[in-house]
Amino acid sequence: MHRTLKSLAIAALLGVTLSGCSDFLSGPTVDEDPNNPTVGATSADNLFAGFQASQFTTYSSTLAFTICGFVQQCKGVNGRFVETQLTEYNTSPLTFDINFIGVYALGGLRDLREVQAKLDARTVQDPLYEGITHVWEALVISEAADKWGDIPYSDAGNDAVQAPALDDQLAIYNALVALLDQAVVEMADPTGVGPGGVDFVYGGTAAAWTAMAHTLKARILLHTLRHPSVCGPTITAACAVLPTIVAETNLGLPTDGSGDFTTVVGGGSAQEQNGWYQFYASSGFDDDLRAGDYITTIMSTRNAGGPDPRFDAYFVPPEDPSVGRPADGLGFFIARQMTPGPGNPAFPQPWVTGDENALIRAEANFYLGGAGAAQADLDAVRVTKYGLNAVAATLPAIMEEKYVSLFQSPEVWNDYKRTGCPTLVSTSTQALGPVGAEIPRRLYYGQSEFDVNSNVPDASTQVGAGAPNQPGFRNDNDPAPDPTCT
Repeated sequence: MHRTLKSLAIAALLGVTLSGCSDFLSGPTVDEDPNNPTVGATSADNLFAGFQASQFTTYSSTLAFTICGFVQQCKGVNGRFVETQLTEYNTSPLTFDINFIGVYALGGLRDLREVQAKLDARTVQDPLYEGITHVWEALVISEAADKWGDIPYSDAGNDAVQAPALDDQLAIYNALVALLDQAVVEMADPTGVGPGGVDFVYGGTAAAWTAMAHTLKARILLHTLRHPSVCGPTITAACAVLPTIVAETNLGLPTDGSGDFTTVVGGGSAQEQNGWYQFYASSGFDDDLRAGDYITTIMSTRNAGGPDPRFDAYFVPPEDPSVGRPADGLGFFIARQMTPGPGNPAFPQPWVTGDENALIRAEANFYLGGAGAAQADLDAVRVTKYGLNAVAATLPAIMEEKYVSLFQSPEVWNDYKRTGCPTLVSTSTQALGPVGAEIPRRLYYGQSEFDVNSNVPDASTQVGAGAPNQPGFRNDNDPAPDPTCT
């Protein structure tokens, strides 16, 4: 894997050129040579700080915009690359090459493993710091497995392996669940000191990280439900993993949002801004990124026929004076990060939240005991927190609330792939996507990984029925394309 990572780091520069407008953002460490670090850049704290900054950038990159388009929370207009990727689904192995590189190379698993090695080498061990890095590892790798399915993991970082194997997606999830269990034990050790202020999210607070770990574990287990070996062909109350999911959420993030895990950006220079804000402010494609028609339609009427109270916080019409653009009929802008307008360059992008935790529990309890078992958690988010009218806790209702509450989160795409909720109709008009006009259910592996790793199948095999993926450009934890929202 060492040679692979070195090759990927070099190929990152090529990816910027070859992918054109697919990702204009640059991470804080892209111009650093990991084999020739600058003086002082090799401490665990410095590496951990750079790793976090890189991950915050990646989470708000054009990959996030595109997935937002797949689930019709966003859309592209004006016929340029935003519309091509978000609305027509036109992607290739080059489209997210840099994002795949970022999982492993600079600012990714390579740096995180180096942090862990430096912690292990200390005379006095710090189990809290170790545990926090393990939660980060589970977050980054689980989200990569969500997007690409089978990926290198067990061989990652092994210098002796020139072509790392693609581990089975379910095996990766199981390994990360075990890693999170280990992290919880580590973070409970009273001898731990932790990273303190170098931890940009929680300041090294063990309790906050422990709650985050429990919610992340519940999320990962939720992603396994549709795998044939986990719950069988139908999810019922007999599925053994469901009580574990509920138990993990009971220890997870609070619904009031006080413990939400978010990106942390300063908002000053372009490199310190929220990625969505930076797109609107600096890309030159700012008029092309709009709110999706599906989400604006349902949010305009979902509160007893009136608008969802979050509508104005999420969206702004182009004719709004604060936006400074004439009405064009192409749809709303995204208010959170729109510029000029009400956007915030330091907006902390929600990543793993109390809303998600409560709605994971609602879904698991629905399978265990029906609407009555799920009602309290749906009401806690929908009614108590956001002031909407109460509705019966059916699966579509739970998933719709999650769809709205997790606006701009790639987790909505995972929910759609698993459940078919909400019921979306393809926006593609030209059948440019990997499987024609169907909404994609996975991403192509990056071209650079294919170039250096003989275990990565070519693009045509990934679309077809060949291993490691299932027919219809999907991963093996997801049902067949166009599952029913029931």
